[in-house]
Amino acid sequence: NPKMSIDDVTIRWSEKKSPFFTVGRLTVKHQIIDFDKQYDSAENLRFSPWNGLVVHRPVGALNRLRNVVYPIVAKYRYQKRGLKY
Repeated sequence: NPKMSIDDVTIRWSEKKSPFFTVGRLTVKHQIIDFDKQYDSAENLRFSPWNGLVVHRPVGALNRLRNVVYPIVAKYRYQKRGLKY
């Protein structure tokens, strides 16, 4: 459907035809933080929605671009901290 393209991010989708819905919730419980250890752990994390099941991979041109950009940014952050990627 050209009016609901996953490749053209300039087209606004009809919320009547494609309403938002909750697919899950993420709850983070209160933690007591040892700042230095927690900071290092957080700084060493990498996120990519492409690290899941193939059927759950993002779709569309913008997400394919993210698959290229995210590793470049992660590598840059690691190198800035003197770490191996």
